[in-house]
Amino acid sequence: MFLTHFEAKRLLRGDKRVSLDLGLTESPAPELDADLLKGIAADEGNVYFCRDGEWFKAALRARHFYKLLPTREGHAPTHCIDGIRMHLMKDTTPDENAEAITSSAGVKKGDRVLDVCTGLGYTAIAARRRGASVISIEVDENVLELARINPWSRDLFSPGINLIVGDAAEEVKKLPDSSFDVVIHDPPRLALAGELYGAVFYKELFRVACKGARLVHYIGGPGSRHRGKDVAGGAVSRLKSIGWQRVVGVKRIQSVLAEK
Repeated sequence: MFLTHFEAKRLLRGDKRVSLDLGLTESPAPELDADLLKGIAADEGNVYFCRDGEWFKAALRARHFYKLLPTREGHAPTHCIDGIRMHLMKDTTPDENAEAITSSAGVKKGDRVLDVCTGLGYTAIAARRRGASVISIEVDENVLELARINPWSRDLFSPGINLIVGDAAEEVKKLPDSSFDVVIHDPPRLALAGELYGAVFYKELFRVACKGARLVHYIGGPGSRHRGKDVAGGAVSRLKSIGWQRVVGVKRIQSVLAEK
């Protein structure tokens, strides 16, 4: 059972049906302690779940602090690492953005998709639902632990998605040449994973892409600048120099699109 402030407020209002899986479905309203509901209703920054009769925040502390964060009612949560949201949030939600990315990439039935930096798995899941087979790579096991908790991530661990836990810079080297029709590259910020924005890694993505393959590379924020550097402009320049064609920016998904 999962609750956010949205569902807690509905229960306090006396609604007869609410969502107990973060908006995926609706169920008859359970009877829960009023003080518990008031506390959750007042907390817009956390997702709560019940296990063995006890309520917990969907959060964990390791080398960093990780948690699920509600977005809009009826939509998928994002996740935060040390308070930084890991999904595009302006005028969209994580699930809507995953659909926009796979649509922009033209993912279709029978495609072979490489999804670099899994996160909560939303783009991998969206690609699989379009009929693609997916290999997804994630280095951070704590993020995957949040995915295991998150109802919206359940399909990440289902057949059709091959999840690799490891450093993408190393794992992509193990993949065969010309083996993917679509590459979705959604790295952390430049400051956290600079190697995933470099020419060496872009060459590996080019190598594993088949002729005519599509690339969607999430860059992020307005101008995408880091310490005076034009991150988006640098990415476009390096992608072109390696051989990617039709390299264009798409503001709506704050990404760069390209073809091989």
